Amino acid sequence: MFGSVCAYMLLALIFALAYTFLELGQPGSFRLETHSTQVNVIFDEMLYFSLVTVTTLGYGDVVPLGREARSLATAEAIFGQFYIAVVVGRLLSLYMEFHRFARSNGEN
Repeated sequence: MFGSVCAYMLLALIFALAYTFLELGQPGSFRLETHSTQVNVIFDEMLYFSLVTVTTLGYGDVVPLGREARSLATAEAIFGQFYIAVVVGRLLSLYMEFHRFARSNGEN
C-alpha cells in the first residue's frame, strides 16, 4: 500500500521535473504566480501544479499555455486517473481474494 502511494507521488515528481524543464527551455509555457527565473522557485510552482493536475483538482492559478505544456498536463491527468483506478481495482481484487481464501480455509 505504501509503495503505491510512493509511486503516485513519484509520478507527480517526474511530471514536475518535466514541467520545470519545459518552462526553463520555453519560458512562458505556463502562466505562473511568480515571475522568477530561479530554478527552485519554478520547480516549487511546477510541483504544486503537478500535484493539482495528477489529482485532477485544477485550481487554475497555474495554467499551461503552450501546446507542449497542455499535452503534458493532459497526459498527467490521464495517468493519474488510470493509476488510481488500476491500483484501487487491484487492491480490491486482492482483498476479495484474500477473504475468499480465508473463508475457504476456515470452513475446512
